[in-house]
Amino acid sequence: MLLTHLLNSNMSSKNIDVKLNHSIFVLGKSFEAVKFTKQVGHAKTEMHANELFNVSDKSHLSFRS
Repeated sequence: MLLTHLLNSNMSSKNIDVKLNHSIFVLGKSFEAVKFTKQVGHAKTEMHANELFNVSDKSHLSFRS
């Protein structure tokens, strides 16, 4: 969509390069933000799971030999 808009407008190739570079930069930043958000979500999930099942409390575990 951006490429179609750029090709249909009367812009110099330098301006098109600048706009494309800016768009690529913004997309990269958005991707990093999504990746960071997912990492935080995974960390919160792991912390919550550890709270639900406290590994240090082994009184409810039984082992048979």
